[in-house]
Amino acid sequence: MEGTVLAPAEGTVLAPALEGMKHVKSEEGEMLTKPFLDVCKQILPVIDKFGAAMALVKTDVGGNITVRLFLSLHFDSR
Repeated sequence: MEGTVLAPAEGTVLAPALEGMKHVKSEEGEMLTKPFLDVCKQILPVIDKFGAAMALVKTDVGGNITVRLFLSLHFDSR
């Protein structure tokens, strides 16, 4: 996120996700799977705000996060 300017989001549903984005890269600049997936999970309630029309999208994204988390816990080194 170096060099990226984000709009203030204090007090919004996006605040926790934006705060979490600060921790998704290692000091060497590599993406860290678990912190990134944690941020992704924080976005699911935002998708929920769009109503029933987005339920399938939320389920799909949530399922993808769950699968990737499982794989990263069992097979990744980062």
